[in-house]
Amino acid sequence: MKLTIFIFVLAVVLASCSISMFEPYFQSAERYFLAGNFEEAIKMYFRAIDQDKKRPEAYFGLAMTYYKTGYLEEATLALEKTLELDPLNVYAYERLAAVNIDLGHVDTAIYLCRVARVMDGKFVPVINTLGHAYFEAGKMDSAEVAFSTAASLCRELNLQSRAGKNAVSFSSDASEAFNGLGEVCITRGLYTHALDYFGASISSMPNWDTPWFNKAITYEALTNYSAAQVAYLRTIDLAPDNISAMRSYARLLVRLRREPDAIELYRRALRVDPSDTYSYYGLADLYEKKGEYAEAAEAYKGVLESAPDNPIGYLRAGRLEMKRNEFDDAMKMFQSALDLNPGFSEAYDGLGEAYRSKGLMSQAESAFEDAIKNDSTLSSAVRNLGSLLLERGREDEGVTMMKRAALLGDTKAKELLRGRGIGWETK
Repeated sequence: MKLTIFIFVLAVVLASCSISMFEPYFQSAERYFLAGNFEEAIKMYFRAIDQDKKRPEAYFGLAMTYYKTGYLEEATLALEKTLELDPLNVYAYERLAAVNIDLGHVDTAIYLCRVARVMDGKFVPVINTLGHAYFEAGKMDSAEVAFSTAASLCRELNLQSRAGKNAVSFSSDASEAFNGLGEVCITRGLYTHALDYFGASISSMPNWDTPWFNKAITYEALTNYSAAQVAYLRTIDLAPDNISAMRSYARLLVRLRREPDAIELYRRALRVDPSDTYSYYGLADLYEKKGEYAEAAEAYKGVLESAPDNPIGYLRAGRLEMKRNEFDDAMKMFQSALDLNPGFSEAYDGLGEAYRSKGLMSQAESAFEDAIKNDSTLSSAVRNLGSLLLERGREDEGVTMMKRAALLGDTKAKELLRGRGIGWETK
């Protein structure tokens, strides 16, 4: 009898220990999340869920971790599970709306925000997210109303908070609302107003890089390049991994003819993200303009390694090989672009130029014709075909194609026709 009682008590204790493990796993997951160790955080959230599948906070934490690591579909499923267990969780509604914005499902995001606002009309994050959803949908008037509502509500809540015993700051929400209003102003070309809003956003949250970045873009639009540089530098100082800011600043430096500084900035962006295709493109452009084709080729190598399924990369690499007189390599690049996109007119045009450079006139003519079949408005292909026909002694056909290219705005075709005293303008 005593042995039976002991076994029963032991079973109860073991069962209690099993249940109580949820909290240690959950707390461990939270610590990993805050430390930025998202892989371990996911493991611990799953262990917590294995202990108790009815605790919504574990699913919510898992969703936030997935969101941070870019696994949006997985974040969606975890948030939906959170709401299944806790249907009144406005935080989960707001985050699910934000994920849907990132997925391009703005109508769903708007609906989710509206549901959450019915549950809590003073939950500022969901009003800001509603503003972002409207912004992405191109509904600028509605976005402005949402962000203005959020900003006003932040002022009201801050006043109430200061009057209470436990003061709570709504500065981050206010900063987001002002930043959103500034972005709306940019779409309307109201750059001076945008600067005011970005300034208010920075005042509310001085160490947030986004309004600084937006401020830099706005100053650049106003051609105040000195102020733009200050804002770009501040952005990068606050967020050393903000490669969008680095690329934008590099483009400004190119405009200011500070190419060496721009090159260094692109290289800095690539140290942050070695797969950043746009930085490779920026480097390639700079090196091509300087006539440093070997360095440009290395940059295009980075493009193709980062995005091997992007036909644009092969097209641009092919054009570089044409400048280097490496016609066989150029043909391979153009053909790779066409393998990825069989209707790519510019690649057919490039292939035609490569064939022509190698003296393969019939193949060149066919390639130019294919380019025009896929895009009859591609003036370079029309002009190239016209030039080839003239070169082959087919005068009438060549002049006809040249006139067509001139009507499409091709400068070289116009110059050739002028040189022959031939007009092309229609009456």
